[in-house]
Amino acid sequence: MRQYTYMNTSDIEYSNNETVAVDIQRTGYITDIACLLQCTVKTAAATVNGQFPDNMARLIKSARLYSGATNFFSVNDGREWFWDTFMHYGGRNLPFIISATANAPGPANPFPAAATTYYLPLRIHLGSQYRNPYDPEVVIPARELSQLKLEIQWGGDQSDFDSDATPAFEIDSAKLSIMINEIQLEPGETREAVFPVGILSPRMEAHPYTPPSSAPSNLAWKTDVPVGDTIVYSLIIVLDNNVRSDSLITEVGIEIPKMREKPWRVNWLDLVANHKLLFDFPFLNDFGVDTAATAHPLGVAIFPWSYISGKSEGLDLSAFLPGDVKMSFSGTGLNVSEDKLLVVHYMVG
Repeated sequence: MRQYTYMNTSDIEYSNNETVAVDIQRTGYITDIACLLQCTVKTAAATVNGQFPDNMARLIKSARLYSGATNFFSVNDGREWFWDTFMHYGGRNLPFIISATANAPGPANPFPAAATTYYLPLRIHLGSQYRNPYDPEVVIPARELSQLKLEIQWGGDQSDFDSDATPAFEIDSAKLSIMINEIQLEPGETREAVFPVGILSPRMEAHPYTPPSSAPSNLAWKTDVPVGDTIVYSLIIVLDNNVRSDSLITEVGIEIPKMREKPWRVNWLDLVANHKLLFDFPFLNDFGVDTAATAHPLGVAIFPWSYISGKSEGLDLSAFLPGDVKMSFSGTGLNVSEDKLLVVHYMVG
């Protein structure tokens, strides 16, 4: 196999509250797509109350990589994409600026006091070798598809970037540039030789959940886990009135009702705290800007399904029916009209 890296012919240009899609080049088998969100503001706000570090990701309302009815990658909120990247790359995808004349974004100052350009790396990597951009485990067979598109639903200026900024700042321009990593067959090589067991098909489902009317105890808030493929991981984001919070969810569990099993049940804070060790990333207060431990709660967790299966590829649910596997929650202080849970499930089959 030959390895290639190149910039996609078209960027995705920002258009206020519009959905924009571009064609992705289809020359080989795509192993990794590295995107860079660039946003230039005309003037910065004097006071910004939004949450670091995913403020900028809120400019994206949704994103999907698709061919026809097949979604290879899909999120319903830009923060899901940000935290998916964060978890798999040790928290190194923080927003940054290049100019040294203004303070870099951070918890105490998410936006500097002068107009500038912000950069946010976001990645689509479907295999498990996250540090290998040519990871052949799970690929997108772009050369075999009749079309392949990356679509972004953009948000507005102040309302999505930071709803509490005063005075409101204006976005001068923004775009998402796209760097493609792929493998191509050598002359004489066959698809069957390179992928002897066939090409795995990735599938991602993003679900927003509204909490029940009464505070759920003993894992009473139950959500169905998608079945039909091997589930690799699930990403969980807890929002308290659209702000990430660690105070609403107290427990997370996995249930298999037909087998009368609850193979996994943990306290939310224990789960979040141990992510620092398991996934090698810092807590937000470790970024060197704001040292208050409770000033910027994480409100995010990831669950690798290998924890249950004992197999690195995840848990095989190909023979399961809808409702056979559930992710359940206990919580307190939940408000039906204000709070929600964002869950992203990633599967291959």
